[in-house]
Amino acid sequence: MSMTPDAPANNPAPHRKMELRRVMFWVLLAAAVAHTIAYLFITSQRIVYPFELEWMEGALVDHTARILAGLDLYTEPSTDHVSYLYTPLYYYLAALASSITEIGYLPLRMIASISSLGCALLIGLAVRQEAQGSGEWRNRIAVIAGSVFLAGFWIVDGWHDLARNDGLFLLLTLVTIALLRNSTDRRVVAAGIVVTLAFLAKQTALMLLPALAIGLAFLSVRRAIVFTISTSISLAVTIGLYCLLTDGWFFYFVFQVPSAHPGAAGIDFFGSDMQRLWPSLAIAGLFFLTGLESANRRTTLFYSSVAAGLLFASYMSRHHAGGYINALMPWLVGAGLLLGITLQRLASSKTVVPIAVLALAITQFGLMVKDPRGFLPSADHRAAHEQLQDYLYNIPGSIFLPFQGHTAAAVNKPTSMHAMAMHDLQLSQTSGYPVLLKSLGVAQSEKRFDLIVLNDPHTEIFLGQADTLPGYQPVTDLPFDLEHLRPLHGMPTKPSLFLMRIE
Repeated sequence: MSMTPDAPANNPAPHRKMELRRVMFWVLLAAAVAHTIAYLFITSQRIVYPFELEWMEGALVDHTARILAGLDLYTEPSTDHVSYLYTPLYYYLAALASSITEIGYLPLRMIASISSLGCALLIGLAVRQEAQGSGEWRNRIAVIAGSVFLAGFWIVDGWHDLARNDGLFLLLTLVTIALLRNSTDRRVVAAGIVVTLAFLAKQTALMLLPALAIGLAFLSVRRAIVFTISTSISLAVTIGLYCLLTDGWFFYFVFQVPSAHPGAAGIDFFGSDMQRLWPSLAIAGLFFLTGLESANRRTTLFYSSVAAGLLFASYMSRHHAGGYINALMPWLVGAGLLLGITLQRLASSKTVVPIAVLALAITQFGLMVKDPRGFLPSADHRAAHEQLQDYLYNIPGSIFLPFQGHTAAAVNKPTSMHAMAMHDLQLSQTSGYPVLLKSLGVAQSEKRFDLIVLNDPHTEIFLGQADTLPGYQPVTDLPFDLEHLRPLHGMPTKPSLFLMRIE
């Protein structure tokens, strides 16, 4: 394979076209490498940061600590703990890593970072496998394809290395895709087990199942049936056991509460969220149209189905209540796969299509450029969190920090539920919400906490329209700047009300 096939000496036009393609390819490769270097630099600085970069990170650390303490994740809601709506695999892996390091953000971010790099690697390997020529160019194209996922870091608000489960779910999804693409009977059975693990990392994996089965059917209908049966049995056994072991609370948090949520209003997915990813959609169209010839038809239909499933998962996740821009991460996987395979197929083409694809790819990497300084916590951010922890450490009694997960544990005090988990129950209006309200009411009537810290926005989920609680008074002489306590990513929340118990 060559990106610049020889042109006849008596016809300079094809030669100029090939030379243009060569220049564009090297520009594209340089952009991909630059994005990867920037990604590695920023994430290497953030992985050891001892405070929250995103407002839900700390509560995931608290969930992990519960496993190490031998406590259940899925239990009756209370002021002490309300489970997030996630499946548990990420917590268990984080607990394993934490037993080697220590409880904190590092092991969770380490899993997320390794998973994201693994996604880029598997995208590159999948693209390399689809090459039809020499290793020199297919390796470079594989690098470009994997870099699409890493470059998406700037579009999804720096989510790849946060203490979140998205990267692990996508890594297991890519393993599933690889098993299906290179399917044997044993591999499709194994794929059913691996996709169940992807579900246990994040239940978004369930949205991909129809697309994966349809894609495999283009390669082998019989194996698609085997995959469907394997997956169904694996999921049924897994979900059934978890429901049995948790007295049904697993089903409540993972299925019942999310299904009761209203859809998110005001989301313009293709017009706004995907605006900087439009070139990737155009490349997807070219991948489909240029791959329908007999030699590539089955592979084209397989990857088209997979990519459609990934786009659908992004769309549905973004429209779910509480959905955020990290919902685009599945499509970053699809975009990397389709761009890479398209470049591999067109590397020796003498048409103008490769020039169009290269132009779209360069544009795509260009649209992903963002000032990296906003992705690194400032000295003021660190200082404010250190001062907050010092202040809380000197509080003589217990504290209630529903917006700052892991902060209580960091100052050797008992942890409490997280406001996002309460918000999920409030939105669903399911049976667990009155149970939680009763627990909060008892804690308030007993004045169980010496200090309560509430954040803006969303103080109303605890106070209603009031500005304080009976038996408490606001603290006004705080020795730190509240503005610098905002996380870098996600909900732009900050502590706004410190309520001290009145003796």
